[in-house]
Amino acid sequence: LVATLRGVVCQRLLERAGKQLQLDAGQQERLGVVFDKMREQRNALLAGSAKPRDEMRALVATDRFDTARALALVEQKTDILRNQSPQTIEALAAFYDSLKPEQQQKLRDFMNQRGHGRWRS
Repeated sequence: LVATLRGVVCQRLLERAGKQLQLDAGQQERLGVVFDKMREQRNALLAGSAKPRDEMRALVATDRFDTARALALVEQKTDILRNQSPQTIEALAAFYDSLKPEQQQKLRDFMNQRGHGRWRS
């Protein structure tokens, strides 16, 4: 159910961004790839840790902070970022570079808005 809801949310974001930026089919597809890469990276970061809060609680479960375990967690997450970030960055670059100058400006304007929460027409 959660995965389905995330899929619906991503689809709505894609549709809204497509409408606001007036994306053509190729640009829309590139943005979809960006969303896919970001989702893959997020899923990889969360894999193996069903409950991240439980992992953090385990670090302080005794009278001594579990430094070795904390370092291992950081190393694991860093490896994932190191290995998957290049593909995500390439997807972002391909999308952004495919935008027309006025679309790029609209995207920059959106990102500069206070709160980053709403598209304005």
